[in-house]
Amino acid sequence: MTDSLEEGRHAPSEEIPSLGDRGQKLWDAMTASWSPSPIHREQLVELCRMADRLEKLDRQLKGEDWLRFWSRNDDGTEVTVYVDKVLSEARELANAFRTLGADLVKAAGVKKDPTAKGGGKLASVTALIPSAPAAR
Repeated sequence: MTDSLEEGRHAPSEEIPSLGDRGQKLWDAMTASWSPSPIHREQLVELCRMADRLEKLDRQLKGEDWLRFWSRNDDGTEVTVYVDKVLSEARELANAFRTLGADLVKAAGVKKDPTAKGGGKLASVTALIPSAPAAR
């Protein structure tokens, strides 16, 4: 693999089995015009997993995705477990995501077109990045 691709050549889309929808979209966007080196590939896989985790943490913060356990006894008692400190974990992960994402964008050789309005490829990639959850 090479660190960059010749102009007009695109890397084949690869499906990473452990990725969710958000992570796979990020993978596809980053590899559409960049073939990462082996170390950058592993960093990109981890970045995509982070995107999936941020998506899950966001759902938890919205109260849409809490863990539920059902007892094995006959009465079917439901126990709801709330994971505390989800907001601080989401913020910490979002910061790590931004840092690793910025490093990979640099490694991909993304250059801003001085005539273009907006961020080009960088803007499309950052659109896939979940924003840090707002304090509640």
